[in-house]
Amino acid sequence: MNKGYQLTSSHSKSSWAMIDTVLLDMDGTLLDLHFDNYFWLNWLPKKLSEEKHLSLEAAEVLVDGLVQKYRGKMQWYCLDYWSESLGMDIPLLKRQIAHKIGLRPFVKEFLEGLKQQGKKVILLTNSHPAGVKLKLETVPIASFFDEVVSSHEFGLPKEDAKFWPAFKNHLVFDQSKTLLIDDTESVLAAAKNFGIGFCWYVRQPDMAKVVKPIGQFPSFTHFDEVMP
Repeated sequence: MNKGYQLTSSHSKSSWAMIDTVLLDMDGTLLDLHFDNYFWLNWLPKKLSEEKHLSLEAAEVLVDGLVQKYRGKMQWYCLDYWSESLGMDIPLLKRQIAHKIGLRPFVKEFLEGLKQQGKKVILLTNSHPAGVKLKLETVPIASFFDEVVSSHEFGLPKEDAKFWPAFKNHLVFDQSKTLLIDDTESVLAAAKNFGIGFCWYVRQPDMAKVVKPIGQFPSFTHFDEVMP
């Protein structure tokens, strides 16, 4: 696969005429990943420490161990799994810090542009349905989507090659005229291998962290760089 490059307005404009369906990731793409990073690295270990009478360090080790074991698998994205494994109400704990959920820059303007151009727009996320519900209640962007799809409907994460044929059976679209925007290169690689025509990488999913280097896919930092 060719090395990626930083997308510019001219790059993206030449592509938009060939795109009719847009698949958008949620966490780290449309929404600032800072909420999720804060939850898993700070809030959950803190609440676990308090409720289970563990040291904060022990709670951090427990959470990190499960994250490393299941990263990229359905368990990692499944709030039911986390609730059962830790004996805690994970959706409730997320609601306690819902004020930290926020859009990345220029997302609303980007979504408005897609709607004005008549593109089919699908929110396609690995997030658990309870997490999707919380976030779309907190940040009102649901009206911009023709459909909201969680990979939990298929029992496979987007990183899994078997996800994409299952998703194609669910939604009619022309792969060659479809764009996927995501902040995870393994997801983009699976989509590209399936035949998704355009795969763009978000280089700053967490606005509190530095911009990631250019990887193997065309990439951008903020949505004002790739307006339709």
